[in-house]
Amino acid sequence: MRKGFLYSLLVFLGCATVLCAQPFQNLDFESANVSDLPPDYSEFVSTADGLPGWSAYIGTNQLTQIGHNWITLGDANVGILGPQYLFDTQPLEGNYTAILQPGVFNSQGLSASIAQTGFIPASAKSLQFLAFLGYANDLAVTVAGQSIPVVPLGSGSFGCDVSAFAGSTAELRFTIADTHGNDENFLDAITFSTEAVPEPSGLSLVVVGVACLAFWHRARRRTA
Repeated sequence: MRKGFLYSLLVFLGCATVLCAQPFQNLDFESANVSDLPPDYSEFVSTADGLPGWSAYIGTNQLTQIGHNWITLGDANVGILGPQYLFDTQPLEGNYTAILQPGVFNSQGLSASIAQTGFIPASAKSLQFLAFLGYANDLAVTVAGQSIPVVPLGSGSFGCDVSAFAGSTAELRFTIADTHGNDENFLDAITFSTEAVPEPSGLSLVVVGVACLAFWHRARRRTA
Protein backbone atom coordinates (compact mmCIF):
# COMPACT_ATOMS: atom_id res chain seq x y z
CA MET A 1 0.00 0.00 0.00
CA ARG A 2 2.75 2.40 0.99
CA LYS A 3 4.86 1.52 -2.05
CA GLY A 4 1.87 2.09 -4.30
CA PHE A 5 1.26 5.51 -2.79
CA LEU A 6 4.90 6.53 -3.22
CA TYR A 7 4.91 5.35 -6.83
CA SER A 8 1.76 7.32 -7.59
CA LEU A 9 3.24 10.40 -5.93
CA LEU A 10 6.41 10.15 -8.02
CA VAL A 11 4.39 9.80 -11.23
CA PHE A 12 2.26 12.78 -10.26
CA LEU A 13 5.30 14.92 -9.47
CA GLY A 14 6.94 13.95 -12.75
CA CYS A 15 3.84 14.88 -14.74
CA ALA A 16 3.43 18.12 -12.81
CA THR A 17 7.04 19.07 -13.56
CA VAL A 18 6.49 18.63 -17.29
CA LEU A 19 3.17 20.48 -17.27
CA CYS A 20 4.56 23.38 -15.24
CA ALA A 21 7.81 23.69 -17.22
CA GLN A 22 8.13 27.16 -18.68
CA PRO A 23 8.16 27.02 -22.49
CA PHE A 24 10.53 29.20 -24.48
CA GLN A 25 8.96 32.47 -25.56
CA ASN A 26 9.49 35.13 -28.21
CA LEU A 27 11.70 32.89 -30.33
CA ASP A 28 10.74 34.94 -33.40
CA PHE A 29 11.37 38.27 -31.61
CA GLU A 30 7.96 39.57 -32.70
CA SER A 31 6.93 40.34 -29.09
CA ALA A 32 9.16 43.43 -28.95
CA ASN A 33 7.38 46.21 -27.05
CA VAL A 34 9.03 49.18 -28.73
CA SER A 35 7.99 52.41 -30.43
CA ASP A 36 7.13 52.59 -34.12
CA LEU A 37 10.11 54.74 -35.01
CA PRO A 38 10.27 56.86 -38.16
CA PRO A 39 13.05 56.02 -40.66
CA ASP A 40 16.63 56.76 -39.54
CA TYR A 41 15.67 57.04 -35.85
CA SER A 42 16.89 54.86 -32.99
CA GLU A 43 16.36 54.57 -29.25
CA PHE A 44 17.38 52.60 -26.17
CA VAL A 45 14.80 50.40 -24.48
CA SER A 46 14.82 47.98 -21.57
CA THR A 47 15.93 44.47 -22.42
CA ALA A 48 12.59 43.24 -21.10
CA ASP A 49 10.76 45.39 -23.69
CA GLY A 50 13.12 44.93 -26.62
CA LEU A 51 13.75 41.19 -26.18
CA PRO A 52 10.94 39.83 -23.95
CA GLY A 53 11.90 36.50 -22.42
CA TRP A 54 15.58 36.91 -23.24
CA SER A 55 18.63 38.08 -21.33
CA ALA A 56 21.32 40.03 -23.20
CA TYR A 57 25.05 40.09 -22.49
CA ILE A 58 28.17 41.92 -23.58
CA GLY A 59 30.94 39.62 -22.45
CA THR A 60 29.78 38.49 -19.00
CA ASN A 61 27.95 41.76 -18.29
CA GLN A 62 24.16 41.41 -18.39
CA LEU A 63 22.42 44.34 -20.08
CA THR A 64 19.40 46.13 -18.66
CA GLN A 65 19.02 48.21 -21.85
CA ILE A 66 19.52 47.46 -25.53
CA GLY A 67 19.32 49.47 -28.72
CA HIS A 68 16.31 49.58 -31.03
CA ASN A 69 17.41 50.20 -34.63
CA TRP A 70 20.92 50.86 -33.30
CA ILE A 71 24.03 49.44 -34.96
CA THR A 72 27.51 50.40 -33.77
CA LEU A 73 30.73 50.96 -35.70
CA GLY A 74 33.10 49.49 -33.12
CA ASP A 75 31.43 48.93 -29.79
CA ALA A 76 29.83 45.64 -28.78
CA ASN A 77 26.06 45.74 -29.11
CA VAL A 78 22.92 43.66 -28.59
CA GLY A 79 19.64 45.04 -29.88
CA ILE A 80 16.43 44.68 -31.81
CA LEU A 81 16.07 45.70 -35.45
CA GLY A 82 12.68 46.96 -36.63
CA PRO A 83 11.25 47.59 -40.08
CA GLN A 84 12.31 51.27 -40.26
CA TYR A 85 16.05 50.86 -39.87
CA LEU A 86 18.32 53.03 -42.01
CA PHE A 87 19.62 51.84 -45.41
CA ASP A 88 18.69 48.50 -46.99
CA THR A 89 18.91 46.31 -43.88
CA GLN A 90 15.56 44.77 -42.96
CA PRO A 91 14.40 42.12 -40.49
CA LEU A 92 15.14 38.59 -41.66
CA GLU A 93 11.51 37.59 -41.06
CA GLY A 94 8.46 39.43 -39.74
CA ASN A 95 8.87 42.87 -38.16
CA TYR A 96 11.78 42.32 -35.76
CA THR A 97 15.19 40.64 -35.77
CA ALA A 98 17.80 40.39 -33.00
CA ILE A 99 21.19 42.09 -33.55
CA LEU A 100 24.43 40.80 -32.03
CA GLN A 101 27.70 42.68 -32.51
CA PRO A 102 30.94 41.81 -30.72
CA GLY A 103 33.36 44.66 -30.09
CA VAL A 104 36.38 46.01 -28.26
CA PHE A 105 36.60 47.96 -24.99
CA ASN A 106 39.92 49.04 -23.48
CA SER A 107 41.72 46.81 -26.00
CA GLN A 108 39.72 43.81 -24.78
CA GLY A 109 37.52 41.82 -27.13
CA LEU A 110 33.91 41.41 -26.02
CA SER A 111 31.39 38.85 -27.24
CA ALA A 112 27.66 39.53 -27.67
CA SER A 113 25.03 37.01 -26.64
CA ILE A 114 21.39 36.40 -25.79
CA ALA A 115 20.08 33.59 -23.58
CA GLN A 116 16.83 32.16 -22.31
CA THR A 117 15.89 29.19 -20.13
CA GLY A 118 12.88 27.10 -21.07
CA PHE A 119 11.48 23.64 -21.74
CA ILE A 120 12.70 21.82 -24.84
CA PRO A 121 9.82 19.78 -26.33
CA ALA A 122 10.16 16.03 -25.87
CA SER A 123 9.73 15.55 -29.62
CA ALA A 124 12.49 18.03 -30.56
CA LYS A 125 15.32 16.66 -32.66
CA SER A 126 16.78 19.94 -33.82
CA LEU A 127 16.86 23.68 -33.25
CA GLN A 128 16.54 25.67 -36.46
CA PHE A 129 16.88 29.40 -37.07
CA LEU A 130 17.58 32.12 -39.62
CA ALA A 131 20.81 34.09 -39.38
CA PHE A 132 22.83 36.62 -41.34
CA LEU A 133 26.40 36.30 -40.06
CA GLY A 134 29.51 38.33 -40.65
CA TYR A 135 31.53 35.15 -40.03
CA ALA A 136 29.71 31.84 -39.60
CA ASN A 137 32.41 30.36 -37.38
CA ASP A 138 31.98 33.16 -34.83
CA LEU A 139 28.52 31.87 -33.87
CA ALA A 140 28.30 29.52 -30.89
CA VAL A 141 25.08 27.86 -29.73
CA THR A 142 25.00 26.26 -26.30
CA VAL A 143 22.29 24.26 -24.54
CA ALA A 144 22.68 23.73 -20.79
CA GLY A 145 26.20 25.12 -21.13
CA GLN A 146 27.21 22.56 -23.77
CA SER A 147 28.33 23.73 -27.20
CA ILE A 148 26.21 22.34 -30.05
CA PRO A 149 27.63 22.19 -33.62
CA VAL A 150 25.87 24.57 -36.02
CA VAL A 151 24.99 23.17 -39.44
CA PRO A 152 24.13 25.41 -42.44
CA LEU A 153 20.88 24.28 -44.05
CA GLY A 154 20.82 26.74 -46.95
CA SER A 155 19.07 30.04 -47.72
CA GLY A 156 20.28 31.62 -44.48
CA SER A 157 18.90 28.79 -42.34
CA PHE A 158 20.94 26.92 -39.73
CA GLY A 159 20.31 23.94 -37.48
CA CYS A 160 21.62 22.23 -34.34
CA ASP A 161 21.03 18.74 -32.96
CA VAL A 162 19.26 19.14 -29.59
CA SER A 163 17.83 15.62 -29.36
CA ALA A 164 20.00 14.88 -26.30
CA PHE A 165 18.18 17.66 -24.40
CA ALA A 166 14.62 16.88 -25.51
CA GLY A 167 12.12 16.85 -22.66
CA SER A 168 14.33 18.90 -20.34
CA THR A 169 14.50 22.48 -19.09
CA ALA A 170 17.76 24.15 -20.10
CA GLU A 171 19.37 27.44 -21.00
CA LEU A 172 19.63 28.21 -24.72
CA ARG A 173 22.33 30.72 -25.60
CA PHE A 174 23.51 32.31 -28.85
CA THR A 175 26.94 33.95 -28.71
CA ILE A 176 28.92 35.85 -31.32
CA ALA A 177 32.62 35.75 -30.51
CA ASP A 178 34.92 38.75 -30.90
CA THR A 179 37.24 36.88 -33.28
CA HIS A 180 36.76 39.18 -36.26
CA GLY A 181 35.86 42.45 -34.54
CA ASN A 182 32.66 44.46 -34.86
CA ASP A 183 30.80 42.48 -37.53
CA GLU A 184 27.01 42.68 -37.79
CA ASN A 185 25.01 39.53 -37.06
CA PHE A 186 21.25 39.06 -37.23
CA LEU A 187 19.20 36.23 -35.72
CA ASP A 188 15.54 35.32 -36.22
CA ALA A 189 12.83 32.65 -36.48
CA ILE A 190 14.17 30.20 -33.90
CA THR A 191 12.15 26.98 -33.76
CA PHE A 192 12.35 23.50 -32.28
CA SER A 193 11.79 20.91 -34.99
CA THR A 194 11.01 17.20 -35.10
CA GLU A 195 13.33 16.95 -38.12
CA ALA A 196 16.95 15.94 -37.61
CA VAL A 197 19.81 17.97 -39.06
CA PRO A 198 22.72 16.47 -41.01
CA GLU A 199 26.14 16.05 -39.43
CA PRO A 200 28.17 19.30 -39.58
CA SER A 201 30.79 19.64 -42.28
CA GLY A 202 33.83 21.85 -41.80
CA LEU A 203 33.92 22.66 -45.50
CA SER A 204 30.26 23.69 -45.60
CA LEU A 205 30.82 26.06 -42.66
CA VAL A 206 33.73 27.68 -44.49
CA VAL A 207 31.65 28.08 -47.67
CA VAL A 208 28.78 29.68 -45.75
CA GLY A 209 31.19 31.96 -43.90
CA VAL A 210 32.71 33.20 -47.17
CA ALA A 211 29.26 33.71 -48.70
CA CYS A 212 28.06 35.68 -45.68
CA LEU A 213 31.19 37.82 -45.72
CA ALA A 214 30.80 38.60 -49.43
CA PHE A 215 27.15 39.54 -48.94
CA TRP A 216 28.09 41.72 -45.97
CA HIS A 217 30.73 43.59 -47.99
CA ARG A 218 28.24 44.19 -50.82
CA ALA A 219 25.74 45.59 -48.30
CA ARG A 220 28.48 47.87 -46.91
CA ARG A 221 29.24 49.22 -50.39
CA ARG A 222 25.56 49.93 -51.05
CA THR A 223 25.28 51.95 -47.83
CA ALA A 224 28.60 53.79 -48.15
